[in-house]
Amino acid sequence: MSDASPDVILNVDDNDAARYVKTRVLRLAGFKVVEASNGADAVALLRSRSPELILLDVRLPDMDGRELAAAIKADPSLSRIVVLQTSASHVESKHRIAALDAGADGYLVEPIEAEELVANVRALLRMRRAERERQAALEALQQPIGARTSSSPCSRTSCAIRSPRSATRWKSCACPPTARCESARAS
Repeated sequence: MSDASPDVILNVDDNDAARYVKTRVLRLAGFKVVEASNGADAVALLRSRSPELILLDVRLPDMDGRELAAAIKADPSLSRIVVLQTSASHVESKHRIAALDAGADGYLVEPIEAEELVANVRALLRMRRAERERQAALEALQQPIGARTSSSPCSRTSCAIRSPRSATRWKSCACPPTARCESARAS
């Protein structure tokens, strides 16, 4: 979870008591939780609140939770959202497999222990953050070198690695601490 602001979780369950308990557990763990009792409300909240994770019951009054998970993953504007499916009635292996194949990132059978729910949510959010960081690093590496360094005063693309022995041979520049641009070399 981010230190700046809590991750937003959308809790979707038509059972008021089950939804209340999961929301309370997640709020006590420091998450910001918004709720929906059906699929239509969930879709509206997905677009308006941009949650990091949706805790999604499989059986909803107006749509199948697995179909909603598949729709989330098929929509480029929503596909980054982590989907954690839950069910008290679809507890067999075939149900869990169907949900995971439809696009769920995880599946928990109810009743869920509070610690298990929080641990699963945290683990899935950690994985999503790691995926985003990896993607951002990959995109940064794919930029031309000139574009990566053009914001620094030292915009030359021929930077050299600074070794401890040659540290005194380089003037100060805006390159990363492990590199110094050849244009900053002392005369």
